[in-house]
Amino acid sequence: MASLFYGGPGGLATTPAWRLGGGQQGSRFGAAVAAAGDLNGDGYGDLVVGAAEYNNGTTKTGAAMVFYGSRDGLSSTPDWSFISPYRDSNLGHTVAGGGDLNGDGYDDLLIGARWYPGTLDKEGGVLIFYGSEGGLPAAPDRLLAGGQAGAGLGSAVAGGGDVNGDGYADLLVGAPTYDFNGADAGTAALYLGGPSGLAATPAWTAYGEQEGAWFGSAVALASDVNGDGYNDLVVGAPGDQIRVTLGALYVYHGSDTGPGEHPDVVITAGEPHSHFGSSLAPAGDLDGDGHDDVLAGAHRETYDQRLDGVVLLYFGSPAGLQHTPGWVQSGDKAEAYYGFAVGPAGRPDNTGFLAIAIGAPKYKLEKDPVGRAFVYYGPLEPRARSHIWLPLIVREAIP
Repeated sequence: MASLFYGGPGGLATTPAWRLGGGQQGSRFGAAVAAAGDLNGDGYGDLVVGAAEYNNGTTKTGAAMVFYGSRDGLSSTPDWSFISPYRDSNLGHTVAGGGDLNGDGYDDLLIGARWYPGTLDKEGGVLIFYGSEGGLPAAPDRLLAGGQAGAGLGSAVAGGGDVNGDGYADLLVGAPTYDFNGADAGTAALYLGGPSGLAATPAWTAYGEQEGAWFGSAVALASDVNGDGYNDLVVGAPGDQIRVTLGALYVYHGSDTGPGEHPDVVITAGEPHSHFGSSLAPAGDLDGDGHDDVLAGAHRETYDQRLDGVVLLYFGSPAGLQHTPGWVQSGDKAEAYYGFAVGPAGRPDNTGFLAIAIGAPKYKLEKDPVGRAFVYYGPLEPRARSHIWLPLIVREAIP
């Protein structure tokens, strides 16, 4: 299921303006959603929804669907869809707006297929579709492959940021089960945009430091955390054990030559097996100091109750992200997995402050794990002002 809630003078509406089920049992429609930018240049923002286990009639291949915005909102049927032709590819596990990668004035679309078979089993892939006045093409304009069996490229994708200041959006991708410094050390790669579209080869690549780091499980083009005018990269490694605690964030500052070989900041937090760094998102400048901030989740952290999960907000500064979180919040239910997903929520009311959203997919209502989304309005306070219940069983279907 995917739901859209409109903001207003009093904040988010209590009921969705648009809600849609996947129309196919077990498709996982709505497990990945993203604001895609303006893909067809009509002045309205568009929405992309992933369905990673969509069945094409013979096997589960995965799919992604786009709903174009309009004065009347979103349609009840997708305006564009792409059903993966690749068996068991898990296409739609991740989706993201790519910004304008080729400078043609239209935003572009990114879709991750973490088990894309390619020429190597489960190497993974990322599909890029360039926007246009007519919308999206029927086939991808580019397909990036993992280059190693089991790499899982496309497990994380992020776009829209300009790391080298050339005026074109860039693309950051993660492959957390890539083998380099041991099995499943992971990798992340940056592809630069340009007048001809996305570059053929990555301009920058980094790797996990040891076996099982899962470096690249989450990636973010984190706006500008140090205020130098360039967008920065953040990569999550929820299995990192070299650091004092299990899980780490690696921050690489942008520049006119791109990010450096070594991280500018490394942040650790959480407890063993908390999966700190498995979710990441740029949060904007929540404290108004001119430096952008970053959200990080540790959904398996035992904070107040067993596996309730925790989210940490790190403020930017002239030196980059601060090592100590400026705000910490946990789920208030055991096994809620609070922080499984995190993201910015724009300005949903008339105060002018930014907001953030946090997902807890196993949050229980009485004894049933129905899931819950929390929205916190700036300036941040310990309790969320909006709570959205997300039932797991939905009767609506795409006609």
